[in-house]
Amino acid sequence: MKWIIFLFIVCFFMCSCGNNIKRVTLAGKQMEPTIKKGTVLSYDTNITESSLQRFDVVIYYNSRIKKLECHRIVGLPNESVALGANLAIINTKPLVYPNEIPPPNGLLSSDGVKFPCSVPEHSFFLLADRPMTMAPDSRIVGPVSMRDIKGKVLYQGPLTFPSPFDIPEGKPGEITADEQRLLDELEKGEKSIPETKKQR
Repeated sequence: MKWIIFLFIVCFFMCSCGNNIKRVTLAGKQMEPTIKKGTVLSYDTNITESSLQRFDVVIYYNSRIKKLECHRIVGLPNESVALGANLAIINTKPLVYPNEIPPPNGLLSSDGVKFPCSVPEHSFFLLADRPMTMAPDSRIVGPVSMRDIKGKVLYQGPLTFPSPFDIPEGKPGEITADEQRLLDELEKGEKSIPETKKQR
């Protein structure tokens, strides 16, 4: 009898989880080399704002292209984000990427948000892993509201999509002279960061 109850609980749990899992095919190259074009991604729709962390890959509705898109969380709610050609700056500090994720490269865009950018409450700043593609990520559309994020991409343990990049631990991307000036201005308070506005 105990085994029957146990099996019933397991089956119920699996069915409940299954309803939250959806699949989508990555059509572009914006997440290469970590996720290849044509990869079928499973994502969990049972998410909350607190369950999302920096560097999570999410599926969301992109208002510019009016379809689902896949990008990585770089900026969290109430943070300030500035971008250079080789690094992301969070709250005036260079962001250190994990070893398995390629560092930002070619992030600058003339058609998009102005930096530094304040991420509102209940929103996230998302970037493609291959920003040279000029994917319509938060550089173009700005911070993405939690209500537009449809789910978090699932991995089997560590990243299952190997990266050829070998990034020394704790070392951010190479900082250019212009980026160093931006860092110095932010630290001295010479470049203001707009106050974060609450979304209604």
